[in-house]
Amino acid sequence: METTLCSSVCMSTLEAPRDFSSLKTRIMERAAELPRRLTQVATYALEHPDEIAFGTVASIAQAANAAKGFTAPTGSIFDGNQVDVTAILGVNSPDGKGNIEGYVSYRHTDPVLQKARD
Repeated sequence: METTLCSSVCMSTLEAPRDFSSLKTRIMERAAELPRRLTQVATYALEHPDEIAFGTVASIAQAANAAKGFTAPTGSIFDGNQVDVTAILGVNSPDGKGNIEGYVSYRHTDPVLQKARD
């Protein structure tokens, strides 16, 4: 098996873009090679450079999803509630020579169905 080490000669073909215009050209040239989601991210980044430069990861993700028609959920949802009740009872015999013990348990969980999710 032959292993090739990439030196500065290989790196010269992958020189980093020096400005936004060069970056945009490089991304557009390689767009066909990128996976679909990465293409969406690259397109958003090129269309909104100030947001990428100054936004937080959360704000960029939210804006990118909104640009594609997806909105982040708001509020909280509490479902799949459950109730657990357990009782353990015991009693000794009057003469102290024995005892009886038992337990009862009840559990109920509300279902969470796939149709309740997006």
